[in-house]
Amino acid sequence: MIQSLQCCLSEKTSAEVAAIDKGRKDLFALVDDADSVSEYYSSHTSQTHWLEFVKKVDSKGLGKILDIGFGRGQTSLYLAHMGHEVHALEPSPLHCEILEKACEKYQLPIAIYIGGGEDIEQIPSEDFDLCIFNSSLHHCDDPMKALKACLKKLKPGGKVLYRERFKNRE
Repeated sequence: MIQSLQCCLSEKTSAEVAAIDKGRKDLFALVDDADSVSEYYSSHTSQTHWLEFVKKVDSKGLGKILDIGFGRGQTSLYLAHMGHEVHALEPSPLHCEILEKACEKYQLPIAIYIGGGEDIEQIPSEDFDLCIFNSSLHHCDDPMKALKACLKKLKPGGKVLYRERFKNRE
């Protein structure tokens, strides 16, 4: 079940969310066409950067993970499939619906929240072993606020792992 957080998205983030909604039919087809969860997330397996990223996450051992800005949910699904307890935050209601549909189809328990990275403090769960930003931190209106909120949700010794897609960002 998707939980909506009280959030106020910026004009920029709202425009990104609206652009995502234009691909509704194609995005749902990704779940419909995949017979297994590994087939669904395998679209990323040819991308070296994604493989390196999830290997870093998986090398931490099983744990409680907060995936911030999950997009179409491949990383969240992969981590849940590997046995991690996954909580996922995303500002796009459509992406949340897609992840929910995939969770139902592949019988994976993921707590899904609609909200921006700056809304992390509203997530009712705490004591995360790891918070991840997989090519999503640059989409936050206030990345420092998102990172600070993330740190407050970690258990002692917890880590933040992030990967940015673009090295040169203005």
